[in-house]
Amino acid sequence: MSQTLNLAIVLDSDGSLPDGTVTGSELANNSVEGRHLVVGSLNTDQFAEGTANVFFTNSRARLAITVTGAGAYDNANGIVNIGGPNLNTNNVIEGSANLYFTNARSRSAISAFDSTIIYDSATGTIRANAAALRHWRWSQCNYC
Repeated sequence: MSQTLNLAIVLDSDGSLPDGTVTGSELANNSVEGRHLVVGSLNTDQFAEGTANVFFTNSRARLAITVTGAGAYDNANGIVNIGGPNLNTNNVIEGSANLYFTNARSRSAISAFDSTIIYDSATGTIRANAAALRHWRWSQCNYC
């Protein structure tokens, strides 16, 4: 079913739009000439769908999605599965530049810069060296 809607808006003598809300039945009967369209009163039920510009539906959106590779898509419910329910770092290959976090990697990246700090890479503990601090002077600090 195709409908054509021809609107001829007639302005009042002062150049303003006339008052009034266009109803769905007026649209269906092409009888809105000289009326002010109140957009909030319109919805898609009052218009025929075109052939090129169609209304949005969940079904149309879901049919437009595709998944390539190892993933899967269920267009009945819109769920995209990107590798199964057990996707974690145990079954994803680690890259050469972006590595997984490990305690060992973190601990190997830390070092004490002088004798006032004691770092234990086995436990990750950082503490002040009280004996070294007793003899330390601000003038010795290269980082202060």
